Amino acid sequence: NEANAALNIAKGSYQQAASAANGVKSNTAALAQILNKDYAAAKSTLNAVANKDAYTSYLLAIVAARTNDAAGVNTNLKDAARKDSSLKSRAAKDLEFAEYKSSVESL
Repeated sequence: NEANAALNIAKGSYQQAASAANGVKSNTAALAQILNKDYAAAKSTLNAVANKDAYTSYLLAIVAARTNDAAGVNTNLKDAARKDSSLKSRAAKDLEFAEYKSSVESL
């Protein structure tokens, strides 16, 4: 369940977190999958989230960055910033996007 996944993320037990979140379609479940380096599953989970918010888009941008998808980084960061403008400054400092400065600067 999602609570166990969150607890395992906090403990650094990413594989257990992903197992606990199996079948759950949420940002927390996707975060567990990202931390467990299962990017295809994370992308699928995020695309299935019922009520997508700014963090859903931000996590999709992280998945895109980790899979060398520059267009995905750009699209998802813009969507995240449109939904929550505070994510612009967060993205500017986030090492996940160090190789995508032009996408971050265009926010």
